[in-house]
Amino acid sequence: MVATKKSAGGRFAVVVDGKTVGTVDTYAAKTAHRQVVFTCTLGTTVKSHKVRCESSPATPPPAPPSPWTPH
Repeated sequence: MVATKKSAGGRFAVVVDGKTVGTVDTYAAKTAHRQVVFTCTLGTTVKSHKVRCESSPATPPPAPPSPWTPH
């Protein structure tokens, strides 16, 4: 898989035939075009596969504030 990596890049999962086979991160401090971001060997016989990219949150949501204040 080839993609542009840049500061506004994000993460996504690569799903092949319904199974997640990897995660791609397209973030880079400096933009870089046509970067190989993912490869996968699917076996030795030629057959068709269903490939899907599913978005992932860039960071997990923050935890709620604690009701306890340290003294």
